[in-house]
Amino acid sequence: MSWGGDDVAARDALRRLRAVRSASREDGERFTDLYVTAFSTVLISVWVLSFARETFLGRNCARACALQEHPTYAALATALLALGALVLLFGAVGPVSAERPVARWLLGTTADRGVLLRGPLLGVVSGGAAVGAVAGLLVVVGSAAGSPTGTAQLFALATGATVGAGVPLLLLVRQRAETRGVREPGRTLGRTLVALGLVVLTWVLLGAAGMPEPGAAGGVADLWWLLPVALVLLDAVLLHRALGRLGDLSDVQLARGREVVDAVSGSALMMDDTLVVQLQRRRRDRGAGRFASRRGHGRGATAFFAADLVQTRRRWRSVLVSIVVAVPLCLVAGEGFGYGAAVLSAALLSAWSARRAGQGLRTWVGSPGLRRMVPLSPVSVTLALTPVPAVAAALVAVPTMLLVDAPAWAGAHLAIAGLAATLRAGDVPKQEPGVVVSTPMGALPFGLVAAALHGPDLALGLAVLMVVWPDPTVLALAAATLAWQASRER
Repeated sequence: MSWGGDDVAARDALRRLRAVRSASREDGERFTDLYVTAFSTVLISVWVLSFARETFLGRNCARACALQEHPTYAALATALLALGALVLLFGAVGPVSAERPVARWLLGTTADRGVLLRGPLLGVVSGGAAVGAVAGLLVVVGSAAGSPTGTAQLFALATGATVGAGVPLLLLVRQRAETRGVREPGRTLGRTLVALGLVVLTWVLLGAAGMPEPGAAGGVADLWWLLPVALVLLDAVLLHRALGRLGDLSDVQLARGREVVDAVSGSALMMDDTLVVQLQRRRRDRGAGRFASRRGHGRGATAFFAADLVQTRRRWRSVLVSIVVAVPLCLVAGEGFGYGAAVLSAALLSAWSARRAGQGLRTWVGSPGLRRMVPLSPVSVTLALTPVPAVAAALVAVPTMLLVDAPAWAGAHLAIAGLAATLRAGDVPKQEPGVVVSTPMGALPFGLVAAALHGPDLALGLAVLMVVWPDPTVLALAAATLAWQASRER
């Protein structure tokens, strides 16, 4: 089923829209925007590739350089992670979505929406090609243990770009199927690829002894160049079919992707995750009827603990993913930057995992009205809601510290720090600009930065203390900080 429409009117509307936007901006502004975009893209890509090369060369390994012992498996894990991330990213944004002026004023007219949506489709295809090219270079750097040949890099660049461009074109089939009420497993595919990549990467980082290493050739055979050529032809066919079927997309699907783009860009611009959190809350509320109501268990503070376990079981996927993702990231940071980086990243990610698992704890701490309604001691309820986030923090901190040859008490210290940071994050910070500091990147409002770091700053401070003073007595300070956060008046 296609919406049809007047293609001449659609082209004329887009032409007038571009003319109005061009007239409202000077040539210098357009050049500045283009320059900043290109410079930022190149800078970030070079930084990522440089960090990957140093990591795979193993110059700052925190332990036995497991990535270098099994380069082919590390490259396989990188490829699966990158492909799964692309599927999840483009699946979250549509992949095709319409900006607000087009959605409000043009899509509801008789103009052909297929013509109106060609620009957004070509934009996501170009973005997928750029991200895929960087991912392809990461894969070949990993397979060659940090020193690939020029031919291998060109092959990886071409293959990654064509695969990245094909991902949104394939996901467009899922978007059209959802328009017709048919569910396609796009999100399941992305999560499966990410999970496989994490499993392989974790296996490598844990030093799976006895794994046969196929090895990686320094160059690329002539026959392999047929692969990117075949992918280019496939992308051309998919693009031709996609351009002819853009008119099938409904307003609901286009709006769903656009609200994700607006929420992420707004949160990044304002350095505040409120927009993203509100979007997640709205989508969670839409599926509030998925679980049947059941009678609670226990009495007093025990009832809060039982309810927290039920809530964690219902969202076990997000809690488990946050834990599974965190440990490999900490170990990769350790291989790239050394022991200190592994400790700091473990502190941040253990706090993040505890925050994901401790939604009940953060709700209790951040709601004075709820605490006044409950005829129980606030400290007892707080203690009843701490076991779940404490376990989540420990499952990140303890394995990471053991794998970087740190003592067991270091993992306990970071787990306690992550739990204390979760309690602190429950307090709503003041959203004030505060002092504005001049930096090379422009004016930086210190108050907004402090609000964004409210919670993780406590975990970072305790982690820095452990790096500077590696003694078991720091556990006492972490325990005192946790006790203060749990018992203080709010």
